[in-house]
Amino acid sequence: MKIVMPCANTKYPIEGGDFIGFMRDKDGKPVMFVDKPQLAPKSGHLRYVSPNCKYDDTMTFRDKLSSYNDRFKSDGDNPCNLLPAYKLLENPIYRDLVESEKFGKDGVYIFSAPWGIVRADFLLPMYDLTFSSNQNVEVYMRRGQDDTYNDKDFYHLDNNSDETLIFIGISSYIRPFRWLTRNYRGKRVVYFKSQGARNFSRDVVFVRCGVKGTQNWHYRCARKKLNSQCDCK
Repeated sequence: MKIVMPCANTKYPIEGGDFIGFMRDKDGKPVMFVDKPQLAPKSGHLRYVSPNCKYDDTMTFRDKLSSYNDRFKSDGDNPCNLLPAYKLLENPIYRDLVESEKFGKDGVYIFSAPWGIVRADFLLPMYDLTFSSNQNVEVYMRRGQDDTYNDKDFYHLDNNSDETLIFIGISSYIRPFRWLTRNYRGKRVVYFKSQGARNFSRDVVFVRCGVKGTQNWHYRCARKKLNSQCDCK
C-alpha cells in the first residue's frame, strides 16, 4: 500500500539566513515558483518563475531541479539547502508517515502542485503554487485543475505496481490526481470529505472520510489511516 498526500500551504521555516531553501537562477538570484509569473508582484530580491520557464538555453527550471536531485543523489551536493518534500511541509503527519513501518519512505509520495507526484525524499525548493481557487489565493499562484503542463509534471510512481494507492483528497487536487495516475495499474482509493468533491467513476474508488470538522481534515484522516483507525465510510 502506498499513500499520496497533497502538498501544504504552510512550508517548514528553514533556518540559516535569507533565501535558504530557495532555488536560484543561473545568475544566482533566488526564485519563487508560481503559476503565472507575469502577474506576480515586482520584487528586487526574488525572481518569480514557473517550473517550465527556461533556466537557460538548454533546460527549464523543471529540468534543472531534476538534475539537481540527480547530483544530490550521487554526491550529496546541495548548495541551495533544499529539503526533501516531506520535510519542506510543516505539518508533522508527513514525517510521521515516512518514519512509520506501515508506509515508510518508499511508500509515501507528495502531490506538489508545481512539480507533480514526487517521492517523499525528492528535494523541493520553496514555492507559492496551488490548485486551490480559494479567494485568499492570489491569481498568480493558482494552477488550473485541468492544466496538465503538457504532461511535464514529475511522476515517480511505478504504473506497473499492483499495490493499492491511497490519496487523501483535497477537492481541488482530486481531478489532477486522477489524470496523473490514470495509467496506474493498481487500485486507486480517494478519501474525500466534501460531498462536492466526489466524482463517481469506474477507475477510482471514492471513500468518505468521517473525521470531524473541515479545516485540515486531510491531516486527521491521514493520521487515522496511519494508526489503522480510519472510520472512513
